[in-house]
Amino acid sequence: MNNFIVNWWRSQQLKLSLKRGDIRRAVQLLQEIQKSGATFSWLEKLFRDKLQLERYSQEYKRQTETLSKQLTASQQKANLILMPDEEFVKYIYKIFNLIEHDEYKLQSTGIDEGIFDDFESTLVEYLKE
Repeated sequence: MNNFIVNWWRSQQLKLSLKRGDIRRAVQLLQEIQKSGATFSWLEKLFRDKLQLERYSQEYKRQTETLSKQLTASQQKANLILMPDEEFVKYIYKIFNLIEHDEYKLQSTGIDEGIFDDFESTLVEYLKE
């Protein structure tokens, strides 16, 4: 009987705190009610859900802010201009015997043995399996 009265009193104090706008005290009372093991009234459930939604909202805003910062940083990195290495381009032309017919047509008449050998052995293993 004593527990029932204590829980009822806490519920009344919670209602009064909410009416006054004293959220800190209301949260404290809600935690006490939860620790006591009493079942929540509809008002207490509603207040608990409101607090949980506020926490989710704050976490969502934090994550959104973090992701937008990452996106901004990656966009700044994407604006970097790559300069072609002339030696590498010459090497590719030589190894693959590339012939430029026009602006849109490129023909390869040679295959680099190192690349082809690795590809061929991997292809043979795959086909055997």
